[in-house]
Amino acid sequence: MVQDGDIHILQILSEACTRLAEGEIQELIKTSDLSLSEEDYISIVTRKTAALISAACQMGAILGSAGPIKERCMADFGLNLGIAFQLVDDTLDYVSEEKEFGKTIGTDLKEGKVTLPLIRTLHRCTPPERKQLESIFFSDKITRDQFLVVVDIIQKHRAPEYTVEQAKCFVKKAKKCLAEFESSEAKTAILALADYVVERKK
Repeated sequence: MVQDGDIHILQILSEACTRLAEGEIQELIKTSDLSLSEEDYISIVTRKTAALISAACQMGAILGSAGPIKERCMADFGLNLGIAFQLVDDTLDYVSEEKEFGKTIGTDLKEGKVTLPLIRTLHRCTPPERKQLESIFFSDKITRDQFLVVVDIIQKHRAPEYTVEQAKCFVKKAKKCLAEFESSEAKTAILALADYVVERKK
């Protein structure tokens, strides 16, 4: 991107890096904070994953000489798609098979990351279930059996389904951002990519 020499692209990259840093700091501050709200969680996701994907989409529009309006549309598309991607990723960390997911499941829980499936569960579970979740969450080392207990409670309260539904809402918003673009193979491919984000298993 530096070699391209477009000052607008460099500005977008700079802003994206700033937002990524802000999101990382916000996430670190909120690590192991079971009082994290859904709004704060979305804010973290927006600054991290979504900001990066938004910047990539916007830069693509600039390099393709799409014009200011379509450039903004692509930035908004990437932002919504990025949020959806992270929501699904956080869900897969609890419900996916490791071989299919391609990485170790339960990592978020072990690292003290409070993501939407857990946030949703904490708002809906019974006091004894919350006490059990807190006990496991703050354990020095979370065993696989403990992780499976958390998964059972999360699935009982249909938190994965809720999270995926929220992801679908962001994908729907993302697709609407492409209304400015005429029908083409490229648009069809991008729309398919948006659908894949919520259908993927890894």
